[in-house]
Parts: sequence; structure tokens; C-alpha cells
Amino acid sequence: LWISWRVVALFFRPCQMPSRNFETSSKIKILSVALRIGGKGSVVDNLNYGGFIVKCSINGYLADYAVNKKGEKVHLVNDIDLKRTHQIPFFSKCLDKAVIIASRNIHHRLLGLDIAIDKQNEIRIIEINNGHIGTDLPHLVGLPLFGKYTDEVIAYCKKNINKLNSEYVLRLKEIGG
Repeated sequence: LWISWRVVALFFRPCQMPSRNFETSSKIKILSVALRIGGKGSVVDNLNYGGFIVKCSINGYLADYAVNKKGEKVHLVNDIDLKRTHQIPFFSKCLDKAVIIASRNIHHRLLGLDIAIDKQNEIRIIEINNGHIGTDLPHLVGLPLFGKYTDEVIAYCKKNINKLNSEYVLRLKEIGG
């Protein structure tokens, strides 16, 4: 039995930060965690193949419901009663591993990490998503993508929209686009 979930981490770097609060910090912020559960009899936990997603607190406790691809809520998944209290084992150890991995991905400021615990209780990294990070996953379970940093990121983008567009256009020209 594997336990698998998506950790979304936002990596703030000096001189690229939305807020003065982070100008001297390169600390990684865990934005959201969601447990993924495969459909009955499935070997994958992907939502597109009948899987479910469950919101997870920063302490590793699961919400009392799961959501499928259509956004339908259920309280019973594969004979697991989510109305009972469940906590992901080795949760803080897994978050520590996510932070280490995110800190080594210096060219990306937003990552989706798929992490699992195997039968021997070892932490396994399934994949690191730097393009399609699953920005829809937090929203499906009622979490904003940037968590408590949402307003800050929006304000930064509004303030710097011309600079951001100019940098994008220049990069396109550099690669011949």
C-alpha cells in the first residue's frame, strides 16, 4: 500500500519577491497538501482515472470528505470513512523532504511534488511538477493556490504587470518566438 499526495511549495527568492517580508529570505513556503486516493481497484491515484483528492491540514490531518474530478464530495472512499479522524503517517518528515527538494530546484518558484510512503515506511518522490503543478487540486478542495499569500501575489502582479509582460516578450524574442 502506498500513500501518495501532492505538496505545493512556493519558493521565494531574494530580488524576485512579492513582499518586503521576503526580500531577505529564500525560505520555502508549503502552500497546500492534498492526499490523492485511487479509485477502487486502481493502481494509480490520478483524478482522471477515478481517483479522489482529500484536503490535508498542515499537521497531516485529513478533511472529512474527498472530491472527485467533477467536484462531487464523498465521505467514504475505498471503504475508508473520512468522517473518522485520519492523520498521514510520517507527515512532518515528508514535508521536510519536500522543502529540501524545492530548495534544490533553484530555477522554479512554484512546484508540485508527488510524495509517497512505501511499505517499508520510506519516503519516495514520485515526481516533481514544475510546469503542470496541479493548480486545480487546491481549488477542488477549497484552498486558494497561494494560501495566505494570495493577496500579496495578486498585488505584486498588478504592480509589476508591465515589467512582467516586457520580460516575457524579451524572452520570446531571445528564443525566436
